[in-house]
Amino acid sequence: MSRSVPWLPPPAKGDVESALGRLIEGWLADWIVRPGPLRVQARTRGETRSLQWQGEPWAALGRNADIEALLGRDACGGEGNVAHPADREILRGVGARLLDELASFLAGLGDGVANERSSSRQTAPDGELFTVASGTGGWSIGLALSPQAVVAVRKAVAGGAVAGTGHRAVLGNRRNALASQVARLGCHLGKACLSAGDIAMLAAGDVIVLDRQPAVPLILTVEGHQCASGKAKIVRSAEGASITIAERPSLLRKVG
Repeated sequence: MSRSVPWLPPPAKGDVESALGRLIEGWLADWIVRPGPLRVQARTRGETRSLQWQGEPWAALGRNADIEALLGRDACGGEGNVAHPADREILRGVGARLLDELASFLAGLGDGVANERSSSRQTAPDGELFTVASGTGGWSIGLALSPQAVVAVRKAVAGGAVAGTGHRAVLGNRRNALASQVARLGCHLGKACLSAGDIAMLAAGDVIVLDRQPAVPLILTVEGHQCASGKAKIVRSAEGASITIAERPSLLRKVG
């Protein structure tokens, strides 16, 4: 943890929400290029029933599968369809990693405080409840903070601490978050326009002339979508033909 201050006056209305917003803005800036505005609000237990709580009595995070998928989509620059099963699984993995990082930071604020780690639970642990909602991404996470954790958050922010490194989000972070996810890498050789009748008459041995020459670099796709950058080429040798990477593929989707 970075700098802290030894003492603070009792919080005025909105002070805790403001401190949480500043703290979490630093965490988002590590992962999301344009995170948009945040809304931090105090909540009652009835307003957080849809969340699954994980963490310690010191500080716990409220999350669920929808939140993880929406947060993951934000971290991937808005790419992906949270309603598509394959996309959703990948996006949830990314979002879960981001939330685990935030949970670790909050736990670190309590160094030296004796707490038993709790398992996943349906109800929030004792403490003050807050939600942190994205103004653009559609997700909203819950925070349950003990009185000591609230003080630690305010002191940390007053001392200049933020969750995360404070650096602007770059693709490298998203690549790390996606590293363990399995995705389909494809190579587009070309296409041909034929009538339905011609297609129905195709037989083994027929030759189809594609709209792309073998010498032209081939388009790469990830999960069926053309990469923003990345090319392959056909290489012929005595053993036959193979496809090799000519330009490193991007995890971002080509737009336009």
